[in-house]
Amino acid sequence: YFSEKAWQDLESMLNKFRDKIVELGFVVVARDLTTFDEENLVAGTLDLLLIDRKGNYFIYDVKTGNKRKWEKYEKPEGSLPNSMSMVENTLQLSMYKRLLQNQTGINVQGLGILPIEVEADLDGNITAVSPGKLDSKGKLKTIPITYEPRVEDLIPAREAKIPAVKTEELESKPATTLDRKSTRL
Repeated sequence: YFSEKAWQDLESMLNKFRDKIVELGFVVVARDLTTFDEENLVAGTLDLLLIDRKGNYFIYDVKTGNKRKWEKYEKPEGSLPNSMSMVENTLQLSMYKRLLQNQTGINVQGLGILPIEVEADLDGNITAVSPGKLDSKGKLKTIPITYEPRVEDLIPAREAKIPAVKTEELESKPATTLDRKSTRL
C-alpha cells in the first residue's frame, strides 16, 4: 500500500526522470522486457531499454530501498562495493545485457540503476518516497553499473535468435504518464 502523498511523490519523480531522458534524446524502446536463455534456463525482466540518438542501447532498472541502503550503496571497501545490493544489481544487469545480446544481437553500451528511497510503517505500507541519490544540483541521480564479464561463464555468447531493431525504425513517442494500477516496484 502507498499513502497518497507517497504515490504522488513517486509519480512526480518518475515523470521527472522521463522528462530528463527525453530531454537528453533517449527513446524508450521497451518497458518490463523479459529476456531469457532457454538452454541455461535463465530469465529476467529489465525495467527500461533505452536508445540514444547515436543508436546506443542502455538498460536501466528501478530499485527501491531505505535511506541506509542508498548511503552505503556505492561506498568502496577495497576493490569491491561495500554494498551487497550493488554486487547483486551488477550481476543482474550484466545478465540482462548478455541475455538481450544473445536474443537480439543488441550490444548494450550502458547499465544503470534508478535509485528510489522508500520509508515504510511497521505494516509495510509505503509512507514516503524520495530520490535515493541526488546529483550536485539536488536532482535525481542514476547510478552507473559496470558490466561484469564473468556472467559469460554462466551464459556464453550465442548467435542472436532475433535480429536487432534498426535505429531508423524506431519512432520517438513521449513516454506515457505513470499508471497506478500497472506499476510495480
